[in-house]
Amino acid sequence: MHNALRLITTGTVLTLTIALTTQQGIAESSSTSTARPASPATTEHASVAPSANATSSPAQSLIEQAGVQLERGETQTAISILNQAIAADPTSSRARTRLGGAYLLSQDYGSAVEQFQQAINLDHQNAGAFIGLGMAYLHLKQAGPAKAALTEAKRLKPSKGADIDAILARIEQTASAHHP
Repeated sequence: MHNALRLITTGTVLTLTIALTTQQGIAESSSTSTARPASPATTEHASVAPSANATSSPAQSLIEQAGVQLERGETQTAISILNQAIAADPTSSRARTRLGGAYLLSQDYGSAVEQFQQAINLDHQNAGAFIGLGMAYLHLKQAGPAKAALTEAKRLKPSKGADIDAILARIEQTASAHHP
């Protein structure tokens, strides 16, 4: 039961984290280059053709390449590429959020927490990083910090409230099952 819950929860969180960081990346691209509009390759087809967007930054291109690797299940390759993205742009909250997600997938929860915290330090409005942080804490069996991070994510991204509430409810169920 615990493994099934973990797999369902991790899948939900990774989907939310990726969706939110994709939205954040679109916002970052438009705020950093107001003179050029985002091309369709950066917004809709980034995972299909990351090199098709000649206007993206080197870090953005690397983040997109890592996304392709994550979709293929090549987590360690994605981690390596995301570290290159961070080296290219140490201020990219999105790169750190994606790296945290990759560490979460590889079950390196301590490294995931570190990356999500750094992403939040760079962008206090990064709901995806808060979701990832909550999940990493959950896997580390730290329910209090997990609930706090997820509650903040819900505040930042109310449209994802139902999904976040489902995760919070599962945390409560697990806690009450262990402490009758």
